[in-house]
Amino acid sequence: MRYLFYIIIFLSITSCNKTTTAKKSFYPFIKKLDISYNISIDQFENSTIITQIHNDIKQTDSSNSENLISFLTLKKDTLLWKIKKTDGSESFNNLTKIKNRYLRTSTIPRTLGKNLRSTNVIAKYDENFKFLSSKEFDLGTYPSAESFIIANENNLIHISNLFNHGKAEELILRECNLNFEILREVKYSTQIKSSFRPIFSQKYDDKHFILIADKSSYEKRMNNYEISLFDNNLILKWTKQIQLNNITNALFLPKTKTLIITNNINNNEIINTYDYKGDFLKSMTISNFKIDEITANNDYFFVKGKYDNGISKILKLDNKAKILIEEIIDYTNYYEQQKFIVSKDGYFLCYYNSKNGIFKVSQIFKNNKSS
Repeated sequence: MRYLFYIIIFLSITSCNKTTTAKKSFYPFIKKLDISYNISIDQFENSTIITQIHNDIKQTDSSNSENLISFLTLKKDTLLWKIKKTDGSESFNNLTKIKNRYLRTSTIPRTLGKNLRSTNVIAKYDENFKFLSSKEFDLGTYPSAESFIIANENNLIHISNLFNHGKAEELILRECNLNFEILREVKYSTQIKSSFRPIFSQKYDDKHFILIADKSSYEKRMNNYEISLFDNNLILKWTKQIQLNNITNALFLPKTKTLIITNNINNNEIINTYDYKGDFLKSMTISNFKIDEITANNDYFFVKGKYDNGISKILKLDNKAKILIEEIIDYTNYYEQQKFIVSKDGYFLCYYNSKNGIFKVSQIFKNNKSS
């Protein structure tokens, strides 16, 4: 009888242990920061990586501090937060991955002191975000311009522009290897007193990439944009002018070869769609709405923004810009630095609140609507 008693006690302890080994969710993620400058989100096959430039209040004196860069890797049941020193840049585009290396483009902005010309930088990291090397392209980039990377199997294409005061701007395409050695370079010029800035670029297929450039006139104060398709040898295949004002976002859906471009007129957001040759398809208007960002998942794309009345929403649309689902984001304060993630597990929002220095990643919805 005594042995039976011990057996019962053993089984009860074993069963209790099984019920307490449930996997813990790492959401929400909260981090106290001093100042946050920029947030970027990239989704790869097995992880989502949030890149952020900031000051860390625990490590720096805000009156005399260096910028830091953090890589927050979100995987199912895993979270990794790594802090590194930056190369001096305060702005950057998204991460790109080639083989087992991460590449990050950024711009060191003009200053009144040492740096008289904006400098484009490409930094390379290993899979654990250990810094490996970087390359500076002293292009004197126009202050509001961006640079982009198109990743191929063994090399990359770097897209930027050259701003020379009083001279014609140039769009510069460079093919580089993973050591940042320039293999090929092509320049496209524009008229004097006109811009030639890349504002969006994305892979079109394995052999081509699509590019949107701002070619606005400084004298006439008119917006003039071009959609262009280049092959991986930097040869222009076709280009189309588009008559839009104030482009706010762009996104290319590779599966349906649909280009989405949004622009805002009088606080009304217009979603425009273009086909695989850059020809206009249709547009739809969301009144009294401002889009913060758009992101894609499978055959759909998602829009996050807010109405004039302060209500923030996430919209799910098909490739014809038809709204399929609307969801209200359930939080009262609207922060200036936000990024929205659509993953297999649901919708996530990361944001920085400058009032209390809190950087947070939280799960908004956990359902199958993102699939």
